[in-house]
Amino acid sequence: MSDPRGPSTVQRIGSSESRADGVARLRRILAAPPAETGARRRDPESAIAVSNTVAVNPPGEPLVLTREDVWRGLVLKAENALPFVTAPTKCTVLARSENAIVRTIELGGHELGERVTFEPQRQVRFERTSGPVLGTILNEIREDLDGNLELTFSFDLDTDGYAPGSADQRDYEATMTDDYLHGATATLAAVRRMITEDHPAARIVG
Repeated sequence: MSDPRGPSTVQRIGSSESRADGVARLRRILAAPPAETGARRRDPESAIAVSNTVAVNPPGEPLVLTREDVWRGLVLKAENALPFVTAPTKCTVLARSENAIVRTIELGGHELGERVTFEPQRQVRFERTSGPVLGTILNEIREDLDGNLELTFSFDLDTDGYAPGSADQRDYEATMTDDYLHGATATLAAVRRMITEDHPAARIVG
């Protein structure tokens, strides 16, 4: 099966640094263990966590998705979130390795850095590396006790880039919660739409 992320390459570096420095920085992010990419002391007043699980193929849904279909959608969403979820306004891949990418997204007027790691057919993990909100986001393909596919979106974030109790913090929490309560459903709808429209990236070719 071909790798949907393509070959290992560095795609872009910051305009304010030399190419060598930019490549080195991105490679350090790609190679860093999870605990080092966005570590920051957690303040209980700034922590938010939400998880939502939906059936991949609910009763009455005529287009049945396979695990491979869902996985392909999650990889495409990591590469470019805009067709799948509504909150980000920009998504740029900066670098990639065999099982990870470094990207930036624009969310609520802020540019956020993320290291994204792939556990094929099972999980995509997003670790915030820069921005006012750090933490971890997971997109997971699971099965219930009867073997039916499920998709779980969850996040565990630290908003201490915002003043505790401020309007900005409340707005961010409300936006993230709403997005993730609907994100899994929206992603599955986007995958089905791509398949229905015969989008060339919608099916994995083995």
